[in-house]
Amino acid sequence: MPEEIKVQSSSGNVFADLGLENSDELLVKAELAYKISRSRCGNCSER
Repeated sequence: MPEEIKVQSSSGNVFADLGLENSDELLVKAELAYKISRSRCGNCSER
């Protein structure tokens, strides 16, 4: 019989889901880093 996979819904903030302090700040920093990365790369494609 296949093993049952447990699934938990996300709060939308992975840092909060992991129980980290300052989770809101960590999420903002991660989103900002992503946006900077995307803007610097423009239309780059992964290789």
